[in-house]
Amino acid sequence: MQATTTPTRAARIAYSASTRSRIPSLDGMRAISILLVLFGHLVGTDRFWFTEVTEPVRALAKFGVHVFFVISGYLITRILMGEWHRTGSISIGRFYTRRAFRILPVAIAYLGVVAVLAWAGVVPMLWSDFLHAASYTMNFIDGPSWAVGHLWSLSVEEQFYILWPLALVVLRWHRAQMACLLFVIAAPALRIATKLHYGHAAWWAPTDADAIAIGCLLASLGPRLASWPGYLRLLRSPVPLLSLAIPAAGIALAEHQGLSYLLMQAAHLSVALLIDKYVRFPESLGGGLLNSTVLTHLGVLSYSLYIWQELFLDRTSTLAIARFPVNIICALCVAVVSYRFVEQPFLAWRERLQRRP
Repeated sequence: MQATTTPTRAARIAYSASTRSRIPSLDGMRAISILLVLFGHLVGTDRFWFTEVTEPVRALAKFGVHVFFVISGYLITRILMGEWHRTGSISIGRFYTRRAFRILPVAIAYLGVVAVLAWAGVVPMLWSDFLHAASYTMNFIDGPSWAVGHLWSLSVEEQFYILWPLALVVLRWHRAQMACLLFVIAAPALRIATKLHYGHAAWWAPTDADAIAIGCLLASLGPRLASWPGYLRLLRSPVPLLSLAIPAAGIALAEHQGLSYLLMQAAHLSVALLIDKYVRFPESLGGGLLNSTVLTHLGVLSYSLYIWQELFLDRTSTLAIARFPVNIICALCVAVVSYRFVEQPFLAWRERLQRRP
């Protein structure tokens, strides 16, 4: 299935360059995101100096995931716009193939290892949770087994990306943007309603996908935003950095869930502002840090690190590999191996397939 409407001239200009190359600033933001997740999961592990697992600690880790969501929506939509510019269409089949090569190899390798460890009795596991993880429906489970619980985020992403390219094909860009915007506007109310009905609301519910939607809107509206001098001045100003006070407040007020859910949407917008700031103006204050070698390398490793850290940063485990600092060292080492021997080969294979006529 393909969409064949010609993109606007502004979009053609803005996305005439290749969209496949990495953006160092975003790798730096990925690194900060994974550091938030790692800290949130380290809290309470054996011998880690911070022992109390509070709602703000949980919210900090979740905010790290939401930063990933906004980045993901932004990059996926840039790629789709770039394809539309180059070919005049979007190939749904090619999109799903690219996505499968990006996500599945590491996830399958991880689930295979977890299955063996669970069968051997090393890792506690409800096999129903394992099936939810394998079918990308983990976000509908409240209180899942620790080893696969973090795969709720992949479930949210994959469910959203089933719909987003189809929306672009069926509705075309303008209507798809409007549908995306309506979803973003409705998300806070959906979060609160889900909380009232189910009791656990936005932690596992699919309402988290509005963070991805904001990234999609940022990318699709990027050419139009670039034509507004006032917006560009805003990006160059300290305002995007100061807006980090919003997610900080949301994390600090995590125990007051109603208020926290409302602040979550503003937090997503602040992340979007920062993404646009450092993509357009990487030399801005803070850009040097995001583009530093350490953070960009950590950002490249972030997907494998996110997947594998759950085995080691388990605050309920008594295994030696779950004690700090052994746990974080093991997580980093396994992430490097996963990136080198799982991610890279499959991404290279994907590139070879995409170059075929």
